[in-house]
Amino acid sequence: AMQVPVIGWAPLRSLEQMPSLLVFLGYQVLEACDIYRSRAKAPMSGPRFFAFRALVFAALAAAGAGVAYALVQMGVFMPLGARIRGLFFEAMKTGNPLVDSV
Repeated sequence: AMQVPVIGWAPLRSLEQMPSLLVFLGYQVLEACDIYRSRAKAPMSGPRFFAFRALVFAALAAAGAGVAYALVQMGVFMPLGARIRGLFFEAMKTGNPLVDSV
């Protein structure tokens, strides 16, 4: 759900949309590995290609974790929205049964 024009990079900073972005980037890496395999001079066997993909994903995961840690420390990411927080945290009790029932 990208807004055009992007307002303050909010869609890319939102933790709610980060899993979708990671799935998209994961498929891009899978395709890049397939392109590399098809253009390689020597044919790559199945187990070797699996090891190649695992190595690529491990390297990218380590680099991504380092970058994400640095960005979290700088406060780049926005906090979770109220809809997501409501799934994990208990709501405050106001004492009003009509409000508390929602």
